[in-house]
Amino acid sequence: MSAHRIAGRAVGRQLMVVVGVLLAGALTACGAAMPDSGVAGAGRPVGDSLREPLQIAPQGPRPEAGPTEIVGGFLSAGAGSDEDHAVARTFLDGDALERWRPNQGTVVYDDKSLTVTAHGSGTTRRVVVSAPVYATIDASGRFVAAAPGTTDSTTFQVRRLGQVWRVETLATDFGLWMSRYEFERAYTPLRVAFVAIGTHHLVSDLRWFTGPRASLATQAVRAVLNGPPDYLRGAVATGFPPGTTLGVDAVPTSGGTAAVDLSTRALAATPDQREQLFAQLLETLRQLPNVTDVSVTAGGGAFPIPGVEPGGSDADLGFRAEVPVSGPVLVLSDGRLMSADPAAGTISPDVTGRFAGRLDVSSLRSIAAGPQDDALVGVDVSGRRLLSVSAQADPEPLTSGGDLVPPVIDPSGWAWTADRAGTGGVVVTPATRSNAVAPATDESVVPLRPDWLAHQRVIAVDVSRDGSRLAVVSRAPDGSTRLDVAGIVRNEEGAPTSLAQPFQVGRPLRSVADVSWADRTTLVVLGGNPGQRQPYQVEVGGRVVALPKLKGAVGVWAGSGVQSVYAVTSAGQVAVRSGNGWRTLGPGTAITIPT
Repeated sequence: MSAHRIAGRAVGRQLMVVVGVLLAGALTACGAAMPDSGVAGAGRPVGDSLREPLQIAPQGPRPEAGPTEIVGGFLSAGAGSDEDHAVARTFLDGDALERWRPNQGTVVYDDKSLTVTAHGSGTTRRVVVSAPVYATIDASGRFVAAAPGTTDSTTFQVRRLGQVWRVETLATDFGLWMSRYEFERAYTPLRVAFVAIGTHHLVSDLRWFTGPRASLATQAVRAVLNGPPDYLRGAVATGFPPGTTLGVDAVPTSGGTAAVDLSTRALAATPDQREQLFAQLLETLRQLPNVTDVSVTAGGGAFPIPGVEPGGSDADLGFRAEVPVSGPVLVLSDGRLMSADPAAGTISPDVTGRFAGRLDVSSLRSIAAGPQDDALVGVDVSGRRLLSVSAQADPEPLTSGGDLVPPVIDPSGWAWTADRAGTGGVVVTPATRSNAVAPATDESVVPLRPDWLAHQRVIAVDVSRDGSRLAVVSRAPDGSTRLDVAGIVRNEEGAPTSLAQPFQVGRPLRSVADVSWADRTTLVVLGGNPGQRQPYQVEVGGRVVALPKLKGAVGVWAGSGVQSVYAVTSAGQVAVRSGNGWRTLGPGTAITIPT
């Protein structure tokens, strides 16, 4: 049997022995709860109350187990939560026992899809394991969902030692393999906090940790100390001086307080940095149900933090993790600016607040409102000009192109768009030429052309509400699309200057057409082929979950989270998510939801 014929295969005869002995109960339960293919269904929400994971004691090798059962049993035991995978190590001998590093990465495969095949004869056998891949998790806890059709395989050498078989060698990069059911049971998602440069906004990087609940605080603090990932480099900062580690490699919790003892390198932190690092620790660790406060020491001694009492406190240092969405839902409808009222189920001409008054949007096909003034920006009906519109002045052109994508205004007052008629990047410009936050100059239009967009056509963009990250949908010359998130690097005045290296998300979706930030680590996107597009929830560093289907959807916008999602259809109707479906509000062709 070939080691590479794995996609769409039924489980092999040898694996049935393993399943029958070790995994029957688990996989039966899994078959009822999880799909066998396609995009993930709803899982445990990030930020949900973290419960102690189901503890299943792994089983050691049976004396009469053959080569395939030994390998299958090793994989199953590795997915257990015993300390240092002690039971899994009982399946190993020789070089495998010496070299196995379970923490160097995990392959998560689709349930009931694993194929285990033995080759050879005599006292040494080669056992090949293969499966369709659902996701991988690297050593830092970063989850990367697999693209459709992704498969993997790995080979073990098994030797007969007297009357028993043991795994003698394995691949040097082998960590853990586990099913989706085992992954949901074993891993816990936590947001690791950093700080957007020049602000008090906490930026979250989603990570996945496994092991006993008592170890999660330690793992989370290690992740914070390791600093920002590549896709956030230059966009976020950390309050920890370089080289800071845990002084004691454990973060015990007592009475709701997590005790974090840092190495003496932390003493070099400035007062501002100490406030930052405390806010980072508090935001990260409070996700754990047994942590309400944090106490910080350095080298076992005092570590003064401005505004924080010794031993920790609930002091408000001004740092915020979420940017609330409080503005009206504005709709471009029949050439007029309207407001959507999801409670009443209507679209009304009664626009209140700073956008009240006569705004002439009749020449626009898309709109975007910022957080600071009463001006809107939008692409005109020709698709060639980005205009700023206010009640006090005539529309003013900001930039031009061949076919501009719908714009977005970031918290610093910069408008972002891209030209679908060209390739290579995005364009940024002050949302108004009189914008005090981003003053205009002759060089007001800033093209950002990172190497990773060199041959891509950008078809949709959105900036996170804290202004630190750009979500980009782009199309390659072969027609394939990809969804990337990249940190926004700014100068001291807050002007964007470059984009960090991207983190590709949403890989299970074969095509992406639109994107909107829903919260600090979640995007709402339109995926699928034209005419069959469907909204999806995409975690940045997590799973892809299908939202209720909406026929003819051509654009999506999110308010406060994935329960507040709006869409426009090809029939020119605005719909809002309602329970397990959608509610039509009325006519409209574009939406903006300012913070």
